[in-house]
Amino acid sequence: MTLSPSGARLQGDDYQHLVSWYHALRMLLPGSDVTAISMEVRGSGIVDDLNVHRRNGNDEYYQLKFSVDASNPIDNAWWIDPSGTEGPSVLKRFRDSFQRLRKPDYVPRLALYTNRPIDPRDPLLKLRDGLHGCLGTKLREEGPRSEAGKRRKQWADHVAISEDALLEMLDHLALYTDQGSWSSLVTSTADRMAACGLKFDEHSIEQGMQACRNWVKIGTTRIDRSILEAEIRNRSLLGEAPWVTFVVQAIDRHPWAVDAQATVDWVDLYEGERPEERVRLKDPALWNSRLLPELREAVMKLEAARCDRIMIRGHMRLPTAFMVGRSLPEVRGFHLACMQRQERWTTEVKRADVQVFAEREELGLGDELAVGVSVARNLGRDVIAYAREAKLPVKRFVHLRPEEAHAQALSGASEALGWALAIRNRIADEVRDMRARKIHLFLATPAAAALFLGHFWNRIGATQLYEHVDAQTGYEPAFFVSA
Repeated sequence: MTLSPSGARLQGDDYQHLVSWYHALRMLLPGSDVTAISMEVRGSGIVDDLNVHRRNGNDEYYQLKFSVDASNPIDNAWWIDPSGTEGPSVLKRFRDSFQRLRKPDYVPRLALYTNRPIDPRDPLLKLRDGLHGCLGTKLREEGPRSEAGKRRKQWADHVAISEDALLEMLDHLALYTDQGSWSSLVTSTADRMAACGLKFDEHSIEQGMQACRNWVKIGTTRIDRSILEAEIRNRSLLGEAPWVTFVVQAIDRHPWAVDAQATVDWVDLYEGERPEERVRLKDPALWNSRLLPELREAVMKLEAARCDRIMIRGHMRLPTAFMVGRSLPEVRGFHLACMQRQERWTTEVKRADVQVFAEREELGLGDELAVGVSVARNLGRDVIAYAREAKLPVKRFVHLRPEEAHAQALSGASEALGWALAIRNRIADEVRDMRARKIHLFLATPAAAALFLGHFWNRIGATQLYEHVDAQTGYEPAFFVSA
């Protein structure tokens, strides 16, 4: 169905108002230096949609763009072709805003914020750095004869400035593209509201968006904390104790990670260009020499902020999900939540009684214990084959599974919680009966179930986790959990 211009415009307005609400909530986050936001700001040029004012004066100036689909990525033509009816190009408009806001002792921070994807084939745009979203650093390293170097000169000539002046602007222009679907924005806004101790259901999110729309409509475009808190009271948005967000960027980056209470970013440490290809670290030693210390550092940050209700976000595989749960254990008073099949699963629910079936096979290769945990699929034969081929020093393999392994074997948080506790207890019994000095743990579960299992993994014993690589390789060692 073709969307009318009015429909597209209304969707764009909703996007702008919800992004504005998302950033307004930064004023309520612990330790935030955001003092106010402004919307529809006169005199800011192309970055008039949203300004975020910070106590240190390092304000942020946003251009917000919504696309109804991904059919037209941001490419070179998007930057330099005339805007509208022979108007100045987007690049010229950003340059105009940069010059207008620049002062002798002040360099503005501009940003393009959009769900529209970037063209990964463009020789210049593909140089955007993954940490800050800017082009300047990597583009500066390109020689004049390279494709990116030729494009750099084209852009400088287009806006009639030197290449050095262009690079300075690009050092301060963040490209927050590929910001996900409308639903992902709603989900991230829900996380932000939960972190602020507000209600975070769909109606409450709609109320926040309506608040921004109303402020723009009546001309109250600069919102400070007192105005925001009054609106929250008027709209009855105060909720329960806050949930804070911890974003784990393992196999892919999260579009809303920048304002999480804590975050880790390991994407560049993996082999592979796409998330589905990222199953193996470039250096296997990094599991415990880098990833584990960084995970512990993030947890220390959460503890220092006195956060005990943690919403886990991000893209990760099962050993990482388990290790996140293990790093935020139930015995230290943490409560965890995550999204599973578009549902919020939390450890605060009442656990269900779950039956676990056990199969044992004596391998006689040593004195250690191998455990396969199946939920989503049956991994028993694969683990046995790998253990024998890799000559793991295991005496016994124990396969723990539901009556039938399939993707929906755990129907919700209550069953997942009961399952995690039942699995932990069965493994503890096996370790005690066998007097095993080490456990080799293999998982085929929903990510939330792996998270919950790690959350309850306490005083079980030294544990080696394994990552499933592919059908040919089988498994490789991942995190090691000391006793």
